[in-house]
This record gives sequence, structure tokens and C-alpha cells, in this order.
Amino acid sequence: MSEIPELSEDTFFDFIASNKVALIDCYTDWCMPCKRMAPLLPSLSESLTGKAVIGKVNIETEKWAQQMYEIKSIPTFLFFVDGAVKQKLVGSRTIQELKQTAEQLFNGE
Repeated sequence: MSEIPELSEDTFFDFIASNKVALIDCYTDWCMPCKRMAPLLPSLSESLTGKAVIGKVNIETEKWAQQMYEIKSIPTFLFFVDGAVKQKLVGSRTIQELKQTAEQLFNGE
């Protein structure tokens, strides 16, 4: 299974700019819904190969992301297309919902 890269301010913008569709998991270490979602993301990443990439940002240590993207609840999933936010999903989601959203964005829907 693919390991989900931990992004910092130094790596974040290159990551979203170098991939057509990027899904960013915004989380904290103490968030229980985040902990439940984390083990599911590597298999999601594999199922999206060639369509989207997944990264994660700890908004407790990367406060710039929390402010820039107005993250008020976690987990928050940000979907970027060509480097710009196109979709924001807040709260626990099913893997199918995350996959469907990423695929729709990849297909230009």
C-alpha cells in the first residue's frame, strides 16, 4: 500500500501544483475521526493511481494551512485541481465518497 506523504509549507505547494488532482487530508494527531480515516487512505491512494494523489497536513503543526484554507473542523478534505481548491469536504467521509469526488474532478465534472 502507498504511504501518504506528510506535507509541510515547504512541500505543500509543489505537491498540489505538480498533480492534476490532489486530495489533502487536514488532520490532527488527537482527532479520533481523523485516526479512523487514516488507515483507509493508502488503499484509496492506490485506487486513484493515475487520477489523483493524496497528501496529509497536520493543521496543529502547520497552522498556515488552517488559516489559509479556513479549516474550522477536522478532518477536512481539500480537493485541488491544477493547484486550486475545487472542493472541500468536512467531517468523516466514506472512502467511496472521497474516491467519487476525486474521479469527478479528474474527469472535469
